[in-house]
Amino acid sequence: MSLPSPSLAAAVAHETHPRWVVWVTHAAVLPPLPATIWRLAMSLHLPVGWNREIPWFAPLYALALGLLSEGLALLTLGFVHPWGVIFPRWLPLVGGHRVPPVVAIGPALAASAFLTLMAWDFTVGGRPFGGEAEPSPPAMVATYLPLLAWGPLLALATLGYWLRIRRLRRLDLRQRSARALATQAA
Repeated sequence: MSLPSPSLAAAVAHETHPRWVVWVTHAAVLPPLPATIWRLAMSLHLPVGWNREIPWFAPLYALALGLLSEGLALLTLGFVHPWGVIFPRWLPLVGGHRVPPVVAIGPALAASAFLTLMAWDFTVGGRPFGGEAEPSPPAMVATYLPLLAWGPLLALATLGYWLRIRRLRRLDLRQRSARALATQAA
């Protein structure tokens, strides 16, 4: 991990993003929310169409899965914020260093593929992931429908991030070359 050059840090702080990238990145945060709300309601025995036995740990599981999915979705915002390129200084060990692009892009693309397949199975397949014989309740399918968009939105946000990183890398290389030439000339 390397420290960013002052010019890169300044460019990241003042950069603008294409409107489509900002829209897609913010939209990618929303799809897990309805399913999280449904899971919590189901685990609290609210009438959401779930007639199966609910184990004692279901509320904890629903809360943990909701926090995990929402937390991971919120990380997508780093694709359009400075902390997606340079780790915040308050983070131990990595604070102030560049975010290696593979750390963001690799998991995001893998998650995009997984989320797309999982959402397809839940909604279009009409059964919980893993293939139970009994179809899912309509309320569950309705709240999982937005998940169909999560994977593709995440893939598009990742593309926008890759374009951003490529643009910043070119800018940084140009500025480093100009500084090196200026130093040699002096």
